[in-house]
Amino acid sequence: MRTREQIIAHLSACHRTWARPRHKKGPQRWRPVNEFRIGDSGLRVAELLDNWHGLHHFEDRELGRVDWGREFVELVLYHPSLATFDGSMLTRLIILAHDHAIRVAVTASGNRLRYVMTPRARAGSISACHPTMEDALAVHRGAPVE
Repeated sequence: MRTREQIIAHLSACHRTWARPRHKKGPQRWRPVNEFRIGDSGLRVAELLDNWHGLHHFEDRELGRVDWGREFVELVLYHPSLATFDGSMLTRLIILAHDHAIRVAVTASGNRLRYVMTPRARAGSISACHPTMEDALAVHRGAPVE
């Protein structure tokens, strides 16, 4: 597992490699490249990704295009399959999301998957908190939760 400093250095290198000026409509209008910045939410998501699959397994262009400074992180990644048993990538993502208190939404995006990851607190309203795995299993199985 990488330290926070190593994760920041890796993401910064990905950003420098793949961040390019983007052409706007009209002649010769270029938007300047945003400087790399990472907030607490982005760092929490990066730690989850590093624990889930290892940041070195993601393509630099996929990580370099992400805005790590927002309250949520949106990634579009190519993963041929997510499964709960053979390969277990889906199971590992779910367990880590509960361990890190990060809401993960996965939707299709062409031949890729779009992940929206939103870090949350452990306690609070239903729209602002994230349960532990034990609490989520208890609710699913109909047991009372403290």
